[in-house]
Amino acid sequence: MLIEFRTANCLSFKDMAEFSMLASNDKTNGDNNTFLVNNRRILKSAAVYGANGSGKTNFVQAIDFMRNLVLEEAPIRNCAYKLDRTMKDEPTFFEIIFMKDNIRYRYGFEIDRKSVLSEWLFYVPTTREASLFIREKQNITIGRSFREGRILSDSIKKDKLFLSFVAQLNGASITQSIIEWFEDMSVMSGLDSDLSNTTDMLLEEGKSGKKRKKQVLDILNRFDAQIEDIAIEERYFVPIAIPADLEISDQARAFIASVNALFEKEGGGKKMPPRVIIYRKTYEDGKESGIEEFDLRQQESDGTKKLFALAGSLVQSLETGKTIVVDELESKLHPLVTKEIVKLFNSKISNKKNAQLIFTTHDTNLLQGNHFRRDQIWFTEKDKYGSSHLYSLLEYKPRKDASFQKDYINGRYGAIPYIGDFNSL
Repeated sequence: MLIEFRTANCLSFKDMAEFSMLASNDKTNGDNNTFLVNNRRILKSAAVYGANGSGKTNFVQAIDFMRNLVLEEAPIRNCAYKLDRTMKDEPTFFEIIFMKDNIRYRYGFEIDRKSVLSEWLFYVPTTREASLFIREKQNITIGRSFREGRILSDSIKKDKLFLSFVAQLNGASITQSIIEWFEDMSVMSGLDSDLSNTTDMLLEEGKSGKKRKKQVLDILNRFDAQIEDIAIEERYFVPIAIPADLEISDQARAFIASVNALFEKEGGGKKMPPRVIIYRKTYEDGKESGIEEFDLRQQESDGTKKLFALAGSLVQSLETGKTIVVDELESKLHPLVTKEIVKLFNSKISNKKNAQLIFTTHDTNLLQGNHFRRDQIWFTEKDKYGSSHLYSLLEYKPRKDASFQKDYINGRYGAIPYIGDFNSL
């Protein structure tokens, strides 16, 4: 589970931004919205509010940026704050605190445009934090308990994270366990309906595949999707054949050849995104008459596609206790659906493995009805220089019975747009 995340000089965050899933001393909804780990209360969910362009998406992207660097899914590159020219040569800072196999880790690094300037990994084996390694450019100090890194510290490249390097060269190890934690954390955009995670789940064979399909159907139909069944058809690219007797121009032939060559190069074995088929009941004179199939990508609404895209991550997270970070969770979804997704996580019944949901949103309906504790509500706001600031509702010390929705809309907590006079237009 994620406990804290910090970043500085990253995207729109010039100064240090600190986010925490540590619960406060507030007792409100403690049984459902929090869980106990090593005598500390951890939050199951958190929502980040703010005006358009205030930094909500950049908060999610900063987490994803760090994740991609650790997993080596992206090269080290510049993401420094651009609205202050003095910051372009300053390091970008990342640090994350999390639990893996009941052990607390603190890992972070500083980078510039092309290299790692510093890197550190600490853990808490019993009660006190201890160093596993500390890096300053190419100089690495190895802790007593970090044997797996000793023979490798002299061969690290300046543009490679030591954590990732050690994990690649060691099988079952501390670093490999940490890499798995980053792999398990899902970072998603609610604006894009990427179906791949859910389709990959449904393509699993045997009992596992059947179980996953039932779980996905249960999730979808809990949100009133009215789906009887789902089928996944794997598809493969078939090169475009030109009949010998077909008269077409040389330019057309060259274009078709280039398309075929592109699929050969990028298709990875000529495999294409699978076709997702949704089955629904049909009726005649008010009576059930059969089943009709629909192509999810071609014939279903954006909302249904969004639900399908989310379903796989929701199932995996709730089943295994993983962390999901979603930008614009409510996009394309009815407010009641968004509310139900949050309730899945804020529940000791449906969330027995203590999965976490962190998301950005504009849905102020969630600020009423005691869905969130005060420590679960966060805001982003830009100052007059364009720098984003991240802060918790706790900083305003509102009463427990305060109307969070009303006070937020009225600007009491900031993080709202300043609307100008449109009459002049």
